[in-house]
Amino acid sequence: MEDLFRSYWWLLFPLAWFIIAGWRAWLRHQSRRDVVDLVKSYAASGKEIPAGLLDKLGGRNKTEA
Repeated sequence: MEDLFRSYWWLLFPLAWFIIAGWRAWLRHQSRRDVVDLVKSYAASGKEIPAGLLDKLGGRNKTEA
C-alpha cells in the first residue's frame, strides 16, 4: 500500500480538483434554483421582477467566475 501511494501521490491533485469543481457546480445549481424560486414568487404575486434578478438568472452578472 505504501508503494502505491509513493508511486501515485500526484493523483491527489486532480482528485481534489474534481471534488472542488463538483462542489462549485452544486453551489451554482443551488443559487440558480433559489433565483428561479424567487422569480416564481414574484410572478405569482403579480409584481415586477427586478432587472438585477433576471441578470443573475441569465448569467450576466460580473461576480461569477
